[in-house]
Amino acid sequence: MKYFNLIFLLLAVVLTPLELKATDRNKKEKPQASKTNEQKNTVAKQDTNFRTLKTGDIFDKSVSIYVKAEKREDYEKAVELFHILVNRGIKHEDLFYNLGNAYYKINKAGYAVYNYEKALQIDPEHSDALYNLNLTKKLISSQNKDLVVSFDETPLWVKIINWFHFTTLYLAFAIFWFCFFALLISLYFKKKDVIKAGLVTLTVIVGLVAIVFGVMFLGRQNYESSNEFGIILPDEVSVKEAPQKASNEFFKVHAGLKVQLESSDKSWIRIKLPNGMEGWVETSKVGRL
Repeated sequence: MKYFNLIFLLLAVVLTPLELKATDRNKKEKPQASKTNEQKNTVAKQDTNFRTLKTGDIFDKSVSIYVKAEKREDYEKAVELFHILVNRGIKHEDLFYNLGNAYYKINKAGYAVYNYEKALQIDPEHSDALYNLNLTKKLISSQNKDLVVSFDETPLWVKIINWFHFTTLYLAFAIFWFCFFALLISLYFKKKDVIKAGLVTLTVIVGLVAIVFGVMFLGRQNYESSNEFGIILPDEVSVKEAPQKASNEFFKVHAGLKVQLESSDKSWIRIKLPNGMEGWVETSKVGRL
């Protein structure tokens, strides 16, 4: 009896520190202003007539212009209006999703990828943003063949921990951990050897699965919290050996590539590629996620 009590105590201690970091998937109201007022890169001179409108009105007008657009100038106007909302500190998945679509229409693939990624940061299950992100990456890959790195050159362990969303990982861990507890209790009360042998096997399997999901959850949480990432915005960027324009070119990267952000030096930032290569680019060429 005392051994079972000890096991329960240890398992409870292990379970307690985990915290769920999830987004409300059902939140679909019009964008509301966030508490912080971050100023992001803007791409056009803002029309003062629109800047005086309410947030919801600007969003509706932007979408209307995008839907009815027939030429490049129309999409550029939609981009301009969406950026008014971004500069107000608005954070909403549909805002970044539509901004990504507008950028895609004017052939700015890097900016499109960046905004789809921003939308997925807010709502990882935004299926339209995910579909368009993958579509844009395929388009970029077909146009540019990077010699140093590709979209698929991500370490295997990073791919594994990104197979599931945070919510899925946590729920899977919690369910299997609960089942593990239930099976342990059943083992304590079962007397028949045959049934007990089967329960022992099942308990071990369920426990191992719970540990796997727990490790994946903690691994992803630690990976994303300890690293900062960005997206290459222009179609092509020269990566330098040192933080200055006169420095030798180390290699080139293309739009939409996700890179790890390292140290910065004035208007330059050091980036690290999935294959481990590092170099300096101008800060304005990278969109921080």
